[in-house]
Amino acid sequence: MIKDSLTIIACVLLFSATAMPSISSSFYSSGYDRYSENVVVSVEIAEKGLYNLVVSIQSFDKPKSFKSYNTDTYKDMMQRFMVEARGITVRKILNRKEISVSDFSVLREEIDAELTKLADELAYKYFPNKQMILVYSISNFFLLKPGDD
Repeated sequence: MIKDSLTIIACVLLFSATAMPSISSSFYSSGYDRYSENVVVSVEIAEKGLYNLVVSIQSFDKPKSFKSYNTDTYKDMMQRFMVEARGITVRKILNRKEISVSDFSVLREEIDAELTKLADELAYKYFPNKQMILVYSISNFFLLKPGDD
């Protein structure tokens, strides 16, 4: 009797540890897919030296319930946005000779403003007769000190 109870408890724990995260993650992501791009650029930090700046840009691919988001045109727009967003991010970072730690919030805001402008332009270009919104976010913006390999 005790052995059966322990087996049931072990099965419940195993199920909750393995199946539940996948169930919850598939529930959350079932309506939305997303694009994600990571950019890593070396930057010179004033009085600190060389660091890698990591920037991640994420955007929803499509809400599956809307027809406009299921088209090849929308997929093309998203792919173009991510490629151009990566280029804008790298260019904005490399245009700075040296960055002080206090300038990072300004740099992030400049990148965000350029990406917002790009998103609006592409949404209008690909869907001129519709009010299409391209949703994105800068999800990571941090420094890594390069390691000695």
